[in-house]
Amino acid sequence: MPIRGSSSATPSSPAMVLLVLVLLVLLVGCGGNPKAAPTSPPTPIGQLNTSQMNIPRVKFCDLIPADAVSTALGTTTSTNGSWANGDVIPLGSSPQDVVHEFGCRFTAGTSQAEAWVFARPVQPVFAQTVITQTATKNNCQSIAGPNFGQPSQRQTCELADGVVRVRFAGLFNQTWLTCQLQAQATAAEVKRRAGAWCVRVVNATNTVR
Repeated sequence: MPIRGSSSATPSSPAMVLLVLVLLVLLVGCGGNPKAAPTSPPTPIGQLNTSQMNIPRVKFCDLIPADAVSTALGTTTSTNGSWANGDVIPLGSSPQDVVHEFGCRFTAGTSQAEAWVFARPVQPVFAQTVITQTATKNNCQSIAGPNFGQPSQRQTCELADGVVRVRFAGLFNQTWLTCQLQAQATAAEVKRRAGAWCVRVVNATNTVR
């Protein structure tokens, strides 16, 4: 028989008081805002196991998560462009050139996040030549490590108007991968964001899981 309306069960009875307390505890436990599960910090770029990674020489930009781009640029609003082997695009001081790589660029104001891979296989000797040639650019400094492929390079360049560019490049088996970030911030801040950006790029494109 239901107890509602029964004169024998009043709020002052021990059984009813206990029931009310139990219900209150349950309601408080269920009604609170659920706490979001803590997110794991990104792997430091120096702790990547690059020797066990395989980066294919194909179009890869669609694999990069949107939040990796927004975190690198510091905004969710950006423009983007991509290119493939054989495309004709502006390159350096040349008004246009035929590129032999797959890559993409995300831009927000003076900030840019980029990544690209050479379309053809690269041997360690040629990779070292690339490192040597790019190390001599004006207002750029190349220093060893972290181990972003073998061989690898980290380069910091001071551009105009306080813009700093940090580039990580390295050889993954026979794939030469370059990723870089430029922003109007301190060198330490750009280095931190560039490291996180390159980690997301290499993890998104790695085919060894």
